[in-house]
Amino acid sequence: VSGRKAVSQADPRTDRERDPRLDGGDLASLLFESNPQPAWIFETASLRFLAVNTAAIRCYGYTHEEFLRMSMREICVAEDLDDLLARVWQAVQGPSQPTMHTIGGRRHRRQDGVRLDVEVAWSRIVYDGHSAILSVITDVTAQRLAEAALWQSEDHLRAVVNRAPVVLWATDREGRFT
Repeated sequence: VSGRKAVSQADPRTDRERDPRLDGGDLASLLFESNPQPAWIFETASLRFLAVNTAAIRCYGYTHEEFLRMSMREICVAEDLDDLLARVWQAVQGPSQPTMHTIGGRRHRRQDGVRLDVEVAWSRIVYDGHSAILSVITDVTAQRLAEAALWQSEDHLRAVVNRAPVVLWATDREGRFT
């Protein structure tokens, strides 16, 4: 579609005619709100939430209003709070860059108390006059549980093989010992 505007054959209207949210240059808000990944904006000084998207509301179980009364202190597990504060301080002290940076694995708590293992990418921004951080969250809890189960299975298999009273070996497809 390079150089041409993609328009559905079934609907000859332009994107702006189909979605009135695109009027007035509100594309950034549309992208934030419709992102399937949980995302939020929090103030760097207080860690207070300034904005959250629908995916975050679904994932964490808080209402929009509840989120806006909270801060990152209620989402992060207590053991990770000092690291979060250090990372925010580094982000505020460092040069402002428009790109997202992965800050690695974190542990969050949903409203029902369930712990989530998440990967966080963020960027320092100014939002509604506040020094803030835009964060996009990826829930990796299922992946971490699967990895742990795989390691446990591998450890169990290794223990069985090491204690077996027989000689075991493996060969590749050509019959060579591996």
